[in-house]
Amino acid sequence: ATLGAPALFAKLPFDIAKDFGFVSLIGMGASALVVHPSVPAKSVKELIALARAHPGKLNYASGGTGNITHLQMELFVSVAKLTMVHVPYKGGAPSTIATVSGEAQLMFSSLATTLSPIEQGRLRAIAVSTPLRSAALPQVPTVSESGLPGYDASSWYGLIVPAATPPAILNRLSGDMVKALEFPEVKERLVSQGIVPAGGNTAGSEPFRRYVMAEIPKWAKVIRDAKIPPQ
Repeated sequence: ATLGAPALFAKLPFDIAKDFGFVSLIGMGASALVVHPSVPAKSVKELIALARAHPGKLNYASGGTGNITHLQMELFVSVAKLTMVHVPYKGGAPSTIATVSGEAQLMFSSLATTLSPIEQGRLRAIAVSTPLRSAALPQVPTVSESGLPGYDASSWYGLIVPAATPPAILNRLSGDMVKALEFPEVKERLVSQGIVPAGGNTAGSEPFRRYVMAEIPKWAKVIRDAKIPPQ
């Protein structure tokens, strides 16, 4: 999910901070920064150099304006001070197909969507969006370690309930979720989908709330800087 919604929509029928109870994060999803094999860049540094040498000539796909894959690239473009052309598609699958075909030259995409074309050599993965490398692509470095320190554009999965949920029930659900995330079969299933399971100081109700409250202003700034108009 993306927490850019408050900045993306002029009117939301809910208030993230007030209308939900936060049970626990389930895990953090990595996206891969992938390029079509014809793009002469095999690292983040080479991609940045290529984009700077040809401003406005590289096209990147996304799953739609305001989609997490769009915001991940906007953050990348902003931090690296690049000029590229955004080509929005109606969802992750069409944007991936467009990049595989060469209609678009690069994109951020969830590992669950891109692992197969990466393994088949139809896309080249040059980095992942999370602070730590993904167990699904351990040989691929993070954007942060590739020359843009601090870059973190994780997607996330979590369990929420209505704010009116009694605290005792919320706490019980949170405790049960924390226990479930320790099961090896749960961890293995999440990892196989390119998700880093929550655990330790990232699982539970309060860590989830802190994470959400920190992400909202972060993505609001990305949206303002990218001049994405509220819908």
